[in-house]
Amino acid sequence: NIKKYLTKNEYKEWVDTIEPIVWFLINEKETHGKITNHQSSAALAILRWSKIKKDTYSRNFLKKKINLIKKNQSTEGWFYEYDGFDPGYETLNLNNLIQINSIIKDKNISKRINKSIKFLSNFMHPDLSFGGQYGSRNTNFIFPGGIEIFSKLSQHAKNFSDLVKQSIKTEKHSTILSMDDNNLVPMFNSYCLAVINLNKSKKLKRKISKKNEIFYKSGLIFFLIKNFILLLILK
Repeated sequence: NIKKYLTKNEYKEWVDTIEPIVWFLINEKETHGKITNHQSSAALAILRWSKIKKDTYSRNFLKKKINLIKKNQSTEGWFYEYDGFDPGYETLNLNNLIQINSIIKDKNISKRINKSIKFLSNFMHPDLSFGGQYGSRNTNFIFPGGIEIFSKLSQHAKNFSDLVKQSIKTEKHSTILSMDDNNLVPMFNSYCLAVINLNKSKKLKRKISKKNEIFYKSGLIFFLIKNFILLLILK
């Protein structure tokens, strides 16, 4: 994206700096857990790299990464973060996966994204707080960029993105203002992504579902009572 601002020598220097990092991503295997946001981050980086270098090896590696990401999705819609579902990191994985799909345009991935967002919507509470102690990594932050992009393609995503914007505005979850140094840069990028893809279509009034939900894979039961959610965690 910044090529037009660099001299030829500067551009070459940047590419030469990035190349060994790309090969590290390709050659190193993460074996200590199913951490899907890492896999999608690597896949997005490799996809962008393959557009610069156009080499067959990185494109083949990308296919393997995408297949692994698909395998990491539960039948309930969520993607594994270590041993289960985590709301905050689900939004980071979607942030990456939606950007990937914006480039490769895979209908199967679109369906998987939509299923994930539909499941994720359960964790935006009536008071606009989000996530919490029931996730595998206990997170309550949101990476909004990917969801905002997908809100133009899916009604589920549109409904969720409207709630996300309201939650950010009222500081009901951990926003960019509370991020540590390591997570500040990717979250800042995601906020920028949300702003440049802002969906300005008419907001919908949220309807609180009256249906109780049981998610056996993630071990969660929702009891919806008026405007409150009673969440039970199965052990």
